[in-house]
Amino acid sequence: MLDPTANSIAYAVTLRIRIGAAIERKNLEQLRPGNSLWNKLVLFLESFDPVQMRYAGHEWRKLIDYVEQIARATGTVRIQSELWKGCPSHNDRLDVERLPNKPSGTS
Repeated sequence: MLDPTANSIAYAVTLRIRIGAAIERKNLEQLRPGNSLWNKLVLFLESFDPVQMRYAGHEWRKLIDYVEQIARATGTVRIQSELWKGCPSHNDRLDVERLPNKPSGTS
């Protein structure tokens, strides 16, 4: 079982794949607040390790896009807003626009 605090990148990749599949199948019920994938997304956003996610900017951006898509598709834009308020420290510490392409010290 993956733990988003210890395995943030693997958790994000797995979550992105599962959410993408649910969206593709138009299975919005899983994505509604209170249901399985939504709860996993909330858990991730509240507890991920920003240091790890700095090296997975693509995954981070895709999950952010999915949050917006889910909110629009399920009519829960207000809940989306509340979700962001719940994890401001992560958003402040994770600046994916300035991420290195690779860890420093490697060529």
